[in-house]
Amino acid sequence: MPRLFNSFNNPPAPEHNIKNLSKKFETFTEADERRNAVVRLLVSGSQSDLQIAKKIIQCRKGRRCLSSACPICRRGMRTWFVGALLKAFEGVPNEQMTSLTILSANLQYGPGQIQNSQPRNAVNRLTAKLKRSSFTDEVIVGALDYDWCVRDNECCEGYWQVHYHLISVNLSETQIEKLRSAFPNQPNAYIRQAVDTKPINDRVAQFSYVLKPFFQKRSSYLGSDGLRRTKKQPIKNAERHRELLRHLDQHPLTESLVFYHARREGGVIRRTIPIVDDKFRRSVSETTE
Repeated sequence: MPRLFNSFNNPPAPEHNIKNLSKKFETFTEADERRNAVVRLLVSGSQSDLQIAKKIIQCRKGRRCLSSACPICRRGMRTWFVGALLKAFEGVPNEQMTSLTILSANLQYGPGQIQNSQPRNAVNRLTAKLKRSSFTDEVIVGALDYDWCVRDNECCEGYWQVHYHLISVNLSETQIEKLRSAFPNQPNAYIRQAVDTKPINDRVAQFSYVLKPFFQKRSSYLGSDGLRRTKKQPIKNAERHRELLRHLDQHPLTESLVFYHARREGGVIRRTIPIVDDKFRRSVSETTE
């Protein structure tokens, strides 16, 4: 088994450390409280759930479990990831960057089926689509996320939606339309907007959203205006939550990371192509050295 990447051994510089840059970033105490809640949930499950709980409860400084299901280790990975992104995109103006969320109908799984999801395959499918669509000048970095989707307060059977949260540089309107063609809207889905884009206004907050600390339920409902809307809620179904934790524990967080025209080298994210700022007609230098 390959050695797991330990984000705790690769702390960001103070000027890139989200703990210093955002008061909204979760504290260690908050992550520890979430860990205790996860352990309580797991110990009430199966024997395999109990083994995951033991691993997470024994996670200690200098002896981290590195499980994707562990809130402490997830916080450590988020700290490293945001810091590495801030360093990689240092000098790139906000107006050159775009925040992207992409949903694919091929990444939907029914109750009890999330174990069939293979994060690495999902990442490879996305990068293959980008290459086929001639994304030649864009740098894209991100991660997979998971939502449990239900309609009208669970009157119907729900499903897991695996999706991508991404940060892109040099993404044009033409390329966005290519993405919308590759990932069409799903009229019968609980979340119909398959490709959602937002400008970068607060890079620290938006970079941290790419790799989230916890997962949610999205409830679809019919608004008073007759339009279908969604609201975010905690996943209260214990078995659904345990199912996701089992899946996360099987896959290192690095398998869920997306790198297109970029790569991770140890604790550093490096761009593999120059970023050209068309507005100023200059090349933004590589800042990861």
